[in-house]
Amino acid sequence: MVTRYRIRALPALPTGKSHATNIGGWDGARVTWAGPYSEESVQDEIWPGNGHYFFMRRFGDKTPPMRINGKLISNGMTMSNVPIVRSHYKTDIDTDVPIGDIPSLAASATELAKMTNPSRPHIDIPVAIKELFEIPQLLLERSNDVGRDISRGRLSLEFGWKPLIGDFMKVLSLHEALQSRVRELDHLSRTGIRRKRRLYRGSSMAVASAPTTLFAYNDAWVQGHVTRSTTVEVWGFCKWVPDRTSLGAKLGLYDHSNASKALMAILGITPTIVDLSSIWELIPFSWLVDWTTNVGDYLAANRNLVGAKIEKIQIMNRTITQATMTHTFVSPGLTIDQGSGTRQRTDLKRTPVSSLSLEAHLPFLNERKVAILADVVNGIFRRSKIDHRKGAKTSWNMKESFKDAFTSGL
Repeated sequence: MVTRYRIRALPALPTGKSHATNIGGWDGARVTWAGPYSEESVQDEIWPGNGHYFFMRRFGDKTPPMRINGKLISNGMTMSNVPIVRSHYKTDIDTDVPIGDIPSLAASATELAKMTNPSRPHIDIPVAIKELFEIPQLLLERSNDVGRDISRGRLSLEFGWKPLIGDFMKVLSLHEALQSRVRELDHLSRTGIRRKRRLYRGSSMAVASAPTTLFAYNDAWVQGHVTRSTTVEVWGFCKWVPDRTSLGAKLGLYDHSNASKALMAILGITPTIVDLSSIWELIPFSWLVDWTTNVGDYLAANRNLVGAKIEKIQIMNRTITQATMTHTFVSPGLTIDQGSGTRQRTDLKRTPVSSLSLEAHLPFLNERKVAILADVVNGIFRRSKIDHRKGAKTSWNMKESFKDAFTSGL
């Protein structure tokens, strides 16, 4: 392996000039001001083949910098097209604004494999059957506590009705899904299939800084704010090829026509036992575990009903951090040609992933997840209060409370 590192300066912007004169009219020093420095660097690894590690960083101006013109009233100094470049302007874009839910490399690779797996179900029949058996409970079960019923209703909507209605809508497109999967498997058996999927996009903005000095030279002074933002995009490429080495392939489990394998895949059924991914979805608490691990995605990514395995995974990450200067004050006699200027750093990275892996992570609680947890807790502790009012010997019945909280459509 050989690692290369290259760097180059990007074209410089036009320079500016300031011309100092005293009261008597004698010409003083002339100062030439360089425009903001911009550069691009690339690091990559050379191996046989392609798709290896690659990293590129570019920083420079997204918009032209603000420029100062005019004659300073205090000392008569003239300024012509002088760019506003504060000393730590590069530092403003060296660090990213924190974003809480960026997926890790392992999570991204697993999500990509799950989304593109030729064995992915269109309708998971074992899970759909369980949902059908829960319809009477969704319709009829009520208690004498309104708050508890409201929480139960929201959980039933989130984990009962929405998946059930979603499966019903998928039934309407079952024929098209089957034809599409047969074509996909035909392509898989001939040349393998390459896929690209977008995995994540998120952004965050830092509150504008307190008033700070943007430019200072002699009596020339510009004050303003600096606002920073970061945007992250993650996407991936992968290739699936026929599986001829696994135990299932050696036992002949995939020796069926592409039409038969496509039907089993889109319905989530196997000729032997229920798939592990379906079993995981049937476990009541699996959704909560998936908030802190990628177990569900890992099982779905490794599901193999049609005889396919993933061969290449490449995860791409683009991070863009910007710092925008906005002026609020300029010394008397001077003018600025525009209201703001933006400096930008762009990082583009490609990372190959050799295999899928399990991982645990801290949960990122968005509004939906917080609402679900609130309803779960409400169902548990409202049951606790009811039991206490009825003279229960214990503060609350753990078995019954969790049953009420987690079986409402889960």
